[in-house]
Amino acid sequence: MAYGIWAQPIGPGPAAPAPLFIDSGSTFPQIKNTISGSFNFNGGGRSFPISGWDGSGQIVIVPTGSLCWQWEVPPNLVPDVYCVNNIYVENTTSFRVNLNQNPGSNPLFDCGFNVYQIWPRADRNYGITFSNTADYFSISDAGVVGQCVWAWQGVINNALQIPDIGGFYMPNAVVFANWSDGGLGLSYTSGDRVIRVYQNRPYINGNTNEGGSVFARIAVFCNGAGVPEHNGGLNIYSPGTTQCVFSTNRTPFTVDGFIGSGGGNTGMAYPMIPLSSGIGAIKGQGSGWRYQQMRSHTMSGSSVGTGYGRYLFQWNQNYDLGSDTVVNLSIPVINAAKVFAGL
Repeated sequence: MAYGIWAQPIGPGPAAPAPLFIDSGSTFPQIKNTISGSFNFNGGGRSFPISGWDGSGQIVIVPTGSLCWQWEVPPNLVPDVYCVNNIYVENTTSFRVNLNQNPGSNPLFDCGFNVYQIWPRADRNYGITFSNTADYFSISDAGVVGQCVWAWQGVINNALQIPDIGGFYMPNAVVFANWSDGGLGLSYTSGDRVIRVYQNRPYINGNTNEGGSVFARIAVFCNGAGVPEHNGGLNIYSPGTTQCVFSTNRTPFTVDGFIGSGGGNTGMAYPMIPLSSGIGAIKGQGSGWRYQQMRSHTMSGSSVGTGYGRYLFQWNQNYDLGSDTVVNLSIPVINAAKVFAGL
């Protein structure tokens, strides 16, 4: 016999939502703060703030902007490529982002991050509590727990634009995807809200690797808007108020596990990972040239990884230049079967 709370979310659509079951082991990320803008990484890295963390639970950093940039430095033969290669929590007030090399004081790089706290496990002797489960009944603010604002499944032909969802600041949205084709990679740019498909191969002197068709499931999560009450579901209110801070009206942002951004086996039949515009840099070679490209996200069955993504530039193969790196980061994984009905 299973124990927990069962509810059937209404949305968000257009894909039909899966039933929601809150039981032992479930948890959710609480938004602490967002980082967005153009920043200097003089010295090869910089620190960013963590807001209001007491050290409990776990901090998770999810990129929402670029992690790889190119910078022209005359008279160099090719541009320099700068990539994030490590992100880690320094202390209760800051996390560190390091690059693969020092860009000096000139360039400013556009980037963005969402800082989440994995909610501490419940430790109370009153109310409704499940073992090893987030304390849902201590949520005090409607904006801290993310909710699914768009869920879609179908064939992406070359590219797919995420709609601008009213009431939410979409540049801070986290876009999760599930697909199964190791020969095709995906990336997402928050500025235009576009998911792009890339063939997992080098650019090859004008034979572009951009484009392709793949069946995918996309779930977009965002914080900051009011939580709609669920008539016939579970609603949690801030103590002493009528403000709904958590409900099962829309599929909530829950985390099922973590995996290194370099890839591995998730152990799930339908894993979903957060997309970025480039999870590092990768070099290719062919037809007398070397090619610098961003790394895309790849997925095949339960396994995720990285591969060839957007083309940046090329140069004569006699010179071993460019960058080949992947971001060292633990990323959250969610189960598509908990978002989409019928899996």
